[in-house]
Amino acid sequence: MGMTAHLWALLACHNPPELTCAVEAQLPAPEPWSEQPGHLHPYIGQIGSWDGAGGELDGSSKVPALDQQVEAGLSWTFMPLHWSELEPDGPADLSGPLPPEWEALEAFVLEAHARGLNVLVQAPVVGGNNGGPPDWVGAVEKGRSAPADMEAAFDFCGTLAQRYAPGGTLWQEQGVSDWGVQAWELDNEPGSYRTHWEQQEEDFGDFFAGCAQAIRGVDPDAQIVGPALAAGQGNTVWWEDVLASEAEPGLDLSVFSFHSYEGMDSIGPDRRSECVLWEQYGAYRSWAESAGVTPTTAAWHTEGGFDFLGRLGGTQRARWRMQWSVRLLGQGAHKITFKDPKDEELVVQALLSEHLADPWPLEDRTAELGLGEFGGAWVHEEENGGAVWVLWPTNGDPADQDIWLPVSASEVRLFDSSGETWTESAQDGEVLLKLRGSRRYSETLLVVDPGDD
Repeated sequence: MGMTAHLWALLACHNPPELTCAVEAQLPAPEPWSEQPGHLHPYIGQIGSWDGAGGELDGSSKVPALDQQVEAGLSWTFMPLHWSELEPDGPADLSGPLPPEWEALEAFVLEAHARGLNVLVQAPVVGGNNGGPPDWVGAVEKGRSAPADMEAAFDFCGTLAQRYAPGGTLWQEQGVSDWGVQAWELDNEPGSYRTHWEQQEEDFGDFFAGCAQAIRGVDPDAQIVGPALAAGQGNTVWWEDVLASEAEPGLDLSVFSFHSYEGMDSIGPDRRSECVLWEQYGAYRSWAESAGVTPTTAAWHTEGGFDFLGRLGGTQRARWRMQWSVRLLGQGAHKITFKDPKDEELVVQALLSEHLADPWPLEDRTAELGLGEFGGAWVHEEENGGAVWVLWPTNGDPADQDIWLPVSASEVRLFDSSGETWTESAQDGEVLLKLRGSRRYSETLLVVDPGDD
């Protein structure tokens, strides 16, 4: 069986992955780090494709994708920038008319600003889909990512920041004083994806540190995001080697980032995103503690999703989306990625954006309510005594399950993953809920308890 057929077969019979890792206590809730509206919003939109220079893969505009993200209630979007696309023949000169390679990027940034969307910029993408450093820079080793002229990479990072960071030249030209790109993820899945930094761990450390310095030289408050690792366990070994390298001045992360797709059994054991987070973040935290460095407690999921080939219908994907979001936010992830949705998932994301835009604290009450290892009950309690719940019975079991949910109000509002809504009245401080099971992902309910009447 070929790889594609093998993956389709596995997805066709996919059940929720077993939780086979040690999940630790929650990371703390995020602290404000900017005055830009929406900077703490926990959902990052990634809809469509990217050509690495501000447009869709086919060269069309990203505006329709941005509009979908606004429709879903998001405050963040995403843009990867391929170094070879933006500097194909040498360092870019942005002091006069923009080079044509930068025109779509300029339009994207302005359109994002017009919609109030913060931008996570992934740049420079050196390997991966970029294929390695630009020809004029040269590579230390053919087929690998490390540039022969590392300073050129640092200069490119500085050029981007000088143009797009708060106070940058674009915003001076536009008369905008209170907005700019504040988050920069340095390269994409550097340990394994396509052209990568395997056996170049010290080079990657130098690259990361030098680009961080160049960006912070323009914006001292910039969020430096990394290492953007793929989920395979071999990436953790590579990451440990990076951390152990002699790179100077060291990996000073503002944000720890990771990628995770659930339901991709063909590339290894299928693991929940919580397992990926704690395995990779744990390696970083152990290094920081041994090196006498204070580790960041900010963790962002910056790429991933479920059912990579889109075999499952929208209903199942929407249920997974709601369950996965609270599972991962419940572990303390400060941001998670809303990527490549079906229409039903847009409905779910809009519900989450409205009712769990500030989800911390988010507590696991699954065992307390008797919903089992592959069921779930997560609650965000409001200061007024109200609460928002997300609940589902055991995935993979078609049996229904009744529970009594404790509430403060005399009446609560329920939403299912299709967006259908209704109210239920409380009896002696509880509401009786009938949770419907499924052989895949069970019906998932979002319950809004407005608090004391």
